Amino acid sequence: MGAYYCIAIVSSYRGETLELLHVQRTDMGAYYCIASNGVPPTVSRRYHVEVHSLVGDKIMENPKLRTDETIVNDYSRWMNLTIKSLSLGDYGT
Repeated sequence: MGAYYCIAIVSSYRGETLELLHVQRTDMGAYYCIASNGVPPTVSRRYHVEVHSLVGDKIMENPKLRTDETIVNDYSRWMNLTIKSLSLGDYGT
């Protein structure tokens, strides 16, 4: 697995959490965050980004589907999707 580099540069940001919007599963991987305020030293850290599918209202309203979610720790969740009466039309990419 190779490292990925910035998909965007944030010129100014304050806070402890940076929210990444519109990411897809193909965006998963290792990223480097480089923080610089013009005063040495520049600090960098490697982060691994994981993208999980959202369990939205469409799944909750569908009686054919059941979801279970188990919190493993602060950074990880185990999600299970059960499809009742599986048919050919349920398969996809």
